[in-house]
Amino acid sequence: MAAAGASDAPTSLVMSTEQGDIVLTLRYDSAPITAAYIANVASQGLYDGKTFYRSDFVIQCGLHPEACPLPNLPQNETALNTFVSNTRGTCAIA
Repeated sequence: MAAAGASDAPTSLVMSTEQGDIVLTLRYDSAPITAAYIANVASQGLYDGKTFYRSDFVIQCGLHPEACPLPNLPQNETALNTFVSNTRGTCAIA
């Protein structure tokens, strides 16, 4: 996954697949902790070469603790009353 944007906080990421590119928009306005976490993991190359697969209705990838040296999210944004709908075309982290 590559950051698209020149600033320290990319506004989008590009996921290159065998079927073409998928552009992911990071929503710092809606979920700043999650967006920053995903940008950090991607900038460190932790998603590079990982297998993403379709599972039912989602595309997912498992970064297990041994593959992802970063700590979990510092706060659960849902617990902070940050509610972003996970509708078709959205990206989330569990």
